[in-house]
Amino acid sequence: MPITLAWDSKFEIGHERIDSEHRIFLSLIRDLSVESDTGASKERIERTLHEIFKYADFHFTSEENIMADLAYPQLAAHKQEHKMLLAQLKNFIQRYRADLQSPETVVDFLFQWFALHTTQEDKLIAKFIARLGQSALFSGAIKR
Repeated sequence: MPITLAWDSKFEIGHERIDSEHRIFLSLIRDLSVESDTGASKERIERTLHEIFKYADFHFTSEENIMADLAYPQLAAHKQEHKMLLAQLKNFIQRYRADLQSPETVVDFLFQWFALHTTQEDKLIAKFIARLGQSALFSGAIKR
């Protein structure tokens, strides 16, 4: 069954760009879920997996640049989390191509990772932004 969970405020971290990118990421995961549930062709599912991988890579670079601009103290650890997800996702895609992995398993993995990462790791960025307060607003680091 496709993931029907709508965007929820619990995924928001308070940075307009990151939140916008997270909405797109969740939308791509839902697209994969629908394709899997409706019996889309293997080729179509592979294209969506490739899109998700490329988008995740883009989003992680974007988020890491924002964290660097904010001098976020946990940047190195956060980058490592991103690197691990990309490696896991690449493995899932290779296993799917080899008929060793179902798309449903990839959807479950991606959604669980997304939900956990945004509500825990990315919330730490939100707390850091909140502590920066007005100084970040004046520097343009936070969009409200």
